[in-house]
Amino acid sequence: MVAKSAVSATHANWLDSFQAAYASPGNVKALKCPNCGRRALQLRFVTYSAGAIEGHGVVWCDACLTGLAGGPCTIPAGGVAVDHDEADIPRFHIVPPPSRPIVSSN
Repeated sequence: MVAKSAVSATHANWLDSFQAAYASPGNVKALKCPNCGRRALQLRFVTYSAGAIEGHGVVWCDACLTGLAGGPCTIPAGGVAVDHDEADIPRFHIVPPPSRPIVSSN
């Protein structure tokens, strides 16, 4: 079960955080969570083959377990790629686009 947390950040706020993290993956720990304000963001690129240059970007906060499950993208230099079978991404509250209901990751 996903921990309940108050969600104040919008999908647009999370997209901004993803873009900042994507632009500087080595600096993710310095970025503040748009939801709780803590410096606990994580960024991973889930891949389906060894040595992949593309993956699905995922950003979340380890403190409030809220985040964004982004779509496919090129893995930037310094980005952490993880195999989908060994991703070790926690179940977190996904902030949906404005017109969609809130769901949790599996």
